[in-house]
Amino acid sequence: MTQQTPITETAVLSDILNELRLQNSQRSDLWDSGDIAHFFKMSKSHVYGRILCKKDFPRPVVIPTTETGGAKRWYAKEVKDWVKKFRKVA
Repeated sequence: MTQQTPITETAVLSDILNELRLQNSQRSDLWDSGDIAHFFKMSKSHVYGRILCKKDFPRPVVIPTTETGGAKRWYAKEVKDWVKKFRKVA
């Protein structure tokens, strides 16, 4: 027989705190189109042509990297929340 180590309140609280930190950091994570493609397990061209162009898809943050344009980024949480709208309930 193996002995199980008792779980202490401190260990449980530490685990909860770590999970909350992870969730909080994901709220502000910025994704580029490659990150979105990876999340959806699709090619970047498919994501550009079929996902990012949807009117209800979250609007990007445009980071001014040049005089005339910028790099588009999306909040990871907004993308994840958007995709949850399409979950079918059995």
